Amino acid sequence: MRAFRSVSKELHNSLKLVYAELENKTKENIEGWQCIAITVFDHWLTREEFEQYFTNRSLDQQIDIDLRWKSFYSFLAKDVTCYQYKYRSVSRLIFKEPRNSSLFVRRLSRSSVAGNLKLVIPEYNAVIMQDYDDTCWLYFKCRQPIEPLLNDIRKLGMYTLERI
Repeated sequence: MRAFRSVSKELHNSLKLVYAELENKTKENIEGWQCIAITVFDHWLTREEFEQYFTNRSLDQQIDIDLRWKSFYSFLAKDVTCYQYKYRSVSRLIFKEPRNSSLFVRRLSRSSVAGNLKLVIPEYNAVIMQDYDDTCWLYFKCRQPIEPLLNDIRKLGMYTLERI
């Protein structure tokens, strides 16, 4: 079963107004927004650390990392209203809502094999983009409204790193 379904036309139109910067895939204009990395690491990794944590990761390290990501994904599924956004064509933006929280968590957990997800979080006027290297990118216009979200993320054992 698919993890997402199309949103209602009213919600779609409302989200398009809030996220006008996403209107066109070739002109996706959130790069000017502020950005923070959400990760399981407390600092930016050096090349050697990357080799240690990605190429030579122990089973215990993998279990710990998987548990922290699952906790974060469960938080997104249960405590935050998120919608997937994607493009049907270059200029056709669509929004989808999770069918249920367990499917949503499973889909988020498959990012390394199924591609990254892009989510909007309307209550914080933010966008989350999954990446393949144990990092998610949180984009936002204003820092103050997202501070409660960042605090909740840190309480889950995740780290928020400023973009270099």
